[in-house]
Amino acid sequence: MSEIERLESDLTFVRGVVSRSAPPGPALIYWFWAIVCAIGFSLPDFAPQRMATFWMIVGPAGWLLSMFLGYRHAKRVGQLDAREGARHLAHWGVMLVTIGLAALLVRQGHVPGEVMGPLAILIVAFSYVLAGLHLDKFLLLPGGLMFVGYGVLLFVDDFSWTIVGALVAIGLACAGIAAGRTVDDA
Repeated sequence: MSEIERLESDLTFVRGVVSRSAPPGPALIYWFWAIVCAIGFSLPDFAPQRMATFWMIVGPAGWLLSMFLGYRHAKRVGQLDAREGARHLAHWGVMLVTIGLAALLVRQGHVPGEVMGPLAILIVAFSYVLAGLHLDKFLLLPGGLMFVGYGVLLFVDDFSWTIVGALVAIGLACAGIAAGRTVDDA
């Protein structure tokens, strides 16, 4: 093997290690969404008239806050990568757009309004699990618990949304703890 080939091989190895060493998202994002989900998912059980307004405001605003916190975190740990940031923005942006488009089905009368909540949970669960597989492994637990929450919505009558909120908040809090430890240990 020539010196140039060995150098190229070494650089390929280093690039692979660096690309796999991306830190998890900042723990604050997980904690923020844990609180939001605990509140927002319990609204149908206690104040259903406020649920749509809550999510129409907090969903996009939380996405923007998460974007800012993620950028600040990546810059702080020295792994600011525009392509990685764009992947996160696209992933979560597509989730928001998908939920918005699903809401149009309700608005246009194609599906009953009570279907929107479970459908949104299904979309969010799917998005979290995919993000856990492709972007940030700490999102697998909350995504999995959202799928469990979807089952709760189908089979539990009393306080089902509050149970979903608790499950999701626990999953996100666990992710926040794990992400905080990983960054602190680094």
